[in-house]
Amino acid sequence: HPEPREDLYGGCRRYLHRVLEILSGEAGNPDGDDVAAAIGRRRAEQGVPLEVMLRTFRLGGRIVWEALVEQAHADHADADVVLEAATSMWTVIDGLSSTLSTSYRNTELERLRRDDQRRHALVEDLLSGRARDTAFAQRTAQELDLPTGGRYLVVVAEMRADGSFALAGQHEALGGVHIRSVWQVRADTLVGLVALEQRSEAGALEVLRPLARGRV
Repeated sequence: HPEPREDLYGGCRRYLHRVLEILSGEAGNPDGDDVAAAIGRRRAEQGVPLEVMLRTFRLGGRIVWEALVEQAHADHADADVVLEAATSMWTVIDGLSSTLSTSYRNTELERLRRDDQRRHALVEDLLSGRARDTAFAQRTAQELDLPTGGRYLVVVAEMRADGSFALAGQHEALGGVHIRSVWQVRADTLVGLVALEQRSEAGALEVLRPLARGRV
């Protein structure tokens, strides 16, 4: 994953430094560590996969461990001391990795919430007629993965007494036959924009009708 070299170097340096600080007692518990949490947030925002980050943390731990073993040999350290250091070090790595994962996932959830809010706003703008603005229509179509031209079917499903909607599984069913659509809850209804493209209205309704569980 392409990242600025300075950013990558800085992150690795802060992480390795924090491992040594915790091992030496200069820093506190690795659980909830601010350095690991900041790295998790940063990499989530950059879209670096979590698995890659956890592998990097393990690699960083191995680098520190190999350096400690080398120093222990040079100092003729007692084997029991080295073994104790190993236990401490991998406990620290596990704690930092756990903090990284929590921070990463929280950042991802927040980003998904922001994306959902933006999608919601875009669909609302489409339904209110803003698509007459060609530039807006093209930009929105790209973000929502919808065609800029062609006919659309607008579907509205009412809310049932149990709080569910009178249509379920519609996005997956339409996608299964390569019909693109976006769906959004508006007050007590579920509204969908179904791109017909080269298909007939009857073809889309044929997919949707068996999924209706109330008034649509």
